[in-house]
Amino acid sequence: MSAFTLSQAGVGLLGSLAQSAPAAIAAMRLVPAASRMFASSSDRSRSTPTRSPELFASTFGDIDATDYSDAARPVQNFLGLGSVHMPQALNTEEPCTVTIAGGGNSAHVAAAVLGSNPSFQVRMWSTLDGEAARLNHAIKSSGGLIRCSYSDGKPPTSGRVAFATADPAEALEDTDMLLLTAPSYTHAQFLRHAAPHLPREGLYIGATVAQAGFDWMVHRALRDADVPLPEALTIFAFEILPWICRLDEFGKSVRVLGTKRALDMAVEPRVYGPAVADMMTALFAEPVCRKYPGGLRRMSHHAYPKFAAVPSFMGLSLMNVGAVWHPCLMYGRFKDWDKSTPFQEHLRLSKQIEPATSQLLNSVSVEILAIRAALEDRDPTMDLTNVSHIFDWILRAYPGDMADTSGLARAIETNAAWRTLRHPMIQRDGGWFPDNASAYFSEDIPCGLVPIRGLAQLLDVPTPHIDEVLTWCQDMMGKEYLVDGQLVGRDVRETRAPQAYGVTCVRSLRSVVSAPVAQTAGGYSGI
Repeated sequence: MSAFTLSQAGVGLLGSLAQSAPAAIAAMRLVPAASRMFASSSDRSRSTPTRSPELFASTFGDIDATDYSDAARPVQNFLGLGSVHMPQALNTEEPCTVTIAGGGNSAHVAAAVLGSNPSFQVRMWSTLDGEAARLNHAIKSSGGLIRCSYSDGKPPTSGRVAFATADPAEALEDTDMLLLTAPSYTHAQFLRHAAPHLPREGLYIGATVAQAGFDWMVHRALRDADVPLPEALTIFAFEILPWICRLDEFGKSVRVLGTKRALDMAVEPRVYGPAVADMMTALFAEPVCRKYPGGLRRMSHHAYPKFAAVPSFMGLSLMNVGAVWHPCLMYGRFKDWDKSTPFQEHLRLSKQIEPATSQLLNSVSVEILAIRAALEDRDPTMDLTNVSHIFDWILRAYPGDMADTSGLARAIETNAAWRTLRHPMIQRDGGWFPDNASAYFSEDIPCGLVPIRGLAQLLDVPTPHIDEVLTWCQDMMGKEYLVDGQLVGRDVRETRAPQAYGVTCVRSLRSVVSAPVAQTAGGYSGI
């Protein structure tokens, strides 16, 4: 069955948007070629399957295997680094240096957790005007510590930060890991600033949120810098932020409202995926405090989040849950808004999910699964088993946090980790208005939903529900991505879509990491 036929059959079998997520999954199982698309997280293997060397070379399997005669060359070719050696694994017993890029909520949590290890030196790097100086002043006034508290009642974690700086040379001197916590649309600029100052022996470069096409962006940014790169370089990224977190006091304290139990991550070179996932679990995972009847609280026996490596960054790009949750929830709440009447309160994100919104989440998720099916149809050896329905994801990420899992809407509404979350809104003129400059728009659209839509276009997979959400979002943002149903708008070049790199067909997707700089996405603003 062709990719186009499969996607049509899958969407057609849904009949209408009135079906629940489980019903949609059951319907899709009627399509023989799609029956394996909906394995639950508990059923699917979390390990990378054994593959022949040529399959490590490319996202797609339509290459000449004679070009890749041994296991090392494919990784060398893909990374362009001349080495497949993994840098020395970081652990809490050995001295190491971590540079955290960014100064927001997640940067504070990462600094507190990593800085709580006595053998770690943690630095914070910000290029926002004056932010590094503000961070330094706040950190020094609190004794060099950032404190992380937890809404579940767990004792707080305090981590020592050596310094904050705006100077990349100072931030990156002899560092072992560069951890990008800043908004995804700033990642390329951070890496361009960083490239001349990267240590030459070994380095980890990672992001707390991958968004789509993170690997493409890293390879291009480093290659465009035209400087010698580390002898051993490992790239990694988490599928989504491990914590729901909010600043209490800038440079001093942050609060974790919820921690995801299980989280996927991608790693290049892929052969090191399981080892790096275990390393990240050891560095970041902490027990959680569970509440029992009668008000009794006890610490869990296991630490969270538990990271698992997926076979490729392509799987992480498609399983970009933020690009599904956030735009769909915003659209569901505000699509009928007249753009002028203020709301009288700051609306909760997960309160009273309308049936139409739940159905939209389901339909967008099914369209992404159709993209997965089209990729697998083109290359049956491709492993995208981590790409699952959004309902399956929430059950995996928040087990025990939801009081009612009878359906997608109830799972969202009763998720304790989301209880205090609110839609991004700004207060002015005596009321509240949707914030069209928030990360739900500025990150999740150009770095999330648009790249997914770009893959669909390359594969001829129809995405009417993604288009519906994207059309509303681009109007809210004052951007132009979709024009007459095609991803050809003037602002596509600012995104991580394959089309922003000059890619117009599936076979040319491999050229993303080696195309001239003139073809790359060029719309990133200064950071």
